[in-house]
Amino acid sequence: MTYGVSCGAAVALGRPGRAGRAGTALFVSPLSPLVPVLGVLIVVALAATASRAQLASGVAALGVGALLFLVSRRSPSA
Repeated sequence: MTYGVSCGAAVALGRPGRAGRAGTALFVSPLSPLVPVLGVLIVVALAATASRAQLASGVAALGVGALLFLVSRRSPSA
């Protein structure tokens, strides 16, 4: 899921109209936007063919990660 979102962001930020607002890109893929678009399509295909158990475990892992993130933000730094 994270990879798919990153690929989508690469496509959105790589549009010609974004260059003036976001500054000069430090890295531009030679096959852009082909590779990020293929990445998004692969993630969608994997999600569409996943079983309910796989999707449930993925959602559970995202939930645990979100809880750990919230706990780490509330605890004082050492």
